[in-house]
Amino acid sequence: MIQYKLYLEETYPGQSCYIDSQNRGWASYKIEGDECYINHCYLAPEYRNLALMSELCSNIEAIARESGCKYMTGTVEVGTGNPIRSLKMMATDGYRIHSANNNIIVMIKDL
Repeated sequence: MIQYKLYLEETYPGQSCYIDSQNRGWASYKIEGDECYINHCYLAPEYRNLALMSELCSNIEAIARESGCKYMTGTVEVGTGNPIRSLKMMATDGYRIHSANNNIIVMIKDL
């Protein structure tokens, strides 16, 4: 997973990647001004449904707060993976729907 982190940070300036300390998953994010945008998240299949994604995102929220961010955003792509699971997880973590366009739902959470 470290190679993906290095790839992101080299290829997309300003993009960062948080890797779970036990290599169970990762999330990429970008901080711009008051906003921290979680771009992509991944958990290995055997670790899903264990509330680990919430833990992963909480670590990024702590980084965002330290950086002066006032809110978090993230997107759910309706046509990929399991969007219902993603929406439920985000709602449980305090995110609300900000907007929707085509197959993308933008979620937001105040910090």
